[in-house]
Amino acid sequence: MLTRRSVLAAGGALVAAGVVVGGVELGRRRAIPLTAEALTPLVGTRFRTGDATLTLTAVTGLEGPTPRHDAFRLVFTTHDTADLPGATRVLEHRDGDLAVHLGPVGAERTDLEAVVNRTV
Repeated sequence: MLTRRSVLAAGGALVAAGVVVGGVELGRRRAIPLTAEALTPLVGTRFRTGDATLTLTAVTGLEGPTPRHDAFRLVFTTHDTADLPGATRVLEHRDGDLAVHLGPVGAERTDLEAVVNRTV
């Protein structure tokens, strides 16, 4: 079973042939590394998961504006949150796939957050 911990431990590099996450087979596309350095240039771009479109709006530190290599958060914005409860998802991007655990945050539930914390 795929868990948030296993996704983080693997660093998002789940591109072994035949790996299936959330009904999407990985291995045919490049994996986007689950690092602040790889994701910061993608701020403002769109990702797809199922029928929902998400925009990566921020890569920040856990307790401040500056992300660290071992601890950061990703914030995505969407208008399709009715079908997006907290879960581990594969996000498709023109540059590759990203496997993260996303959870809705905020009263309107239009923001989703993924926390990466490799300090423990």
